[in-house]
Amino acid sequence: MALASLARFAIGGIWYMPKGLFGKKWLELQGVDASASSAIMGKKPMAYGFATTIVSTYVLLLFLSNYARSAPHVLLITFLIWVGFVLPMLLQRKVYDVNGSYSWQLLWIDSSYELAGLFAAAIVVALLA
Repeated sequence: MALASLARFAIGGIWYMPKGLFGKKWLELQGVDASASSAIMGKKPMAYGFATTIVSTYVLLLFLSNYARSAPHVLLITFLIWVGFVLPMLLQRKVYDVNGSYSWQLLWIDSSYELAGLFAAAIVVALLA
C-alpha cells in the first residue's frame, strides 16, 4: 500500500507542481500567482494531501483485492471507481459552483489527475500481486 500511495502522490506532483504538467495553468485558474504558491504547496497542505491519499488508496486496494481477478480487471475496476465516485463528485462541484470559480478546465485537470493517480496506484498493486 505504501508504494501505491507514493505512486499516486508522485502523480500529484507531476500534475500540480508549478513546473509540472498543469501546475501553472491550475494555479492561474485558481487565481493564485505562481510565486505565492507556497501557501497551497506548503508542508501542511502536502501532509494533509498525503494522508488523504493513503486513505483513498487503501479503499481502492480493498475494492481491488475483493473484485479484481486479473490485471485487466484491476484497470477496469479502477476506471469504474473513477467514473462512479470521483467524476460525479467533481461534476457536482462544478454544477453547484455558484460563484463560477470552478471552471471546466479545472474540472478536467482535477478529474484527469484523479484518474491517472488511481491508475498509477492500481498498476503498482497489479505489478506487486
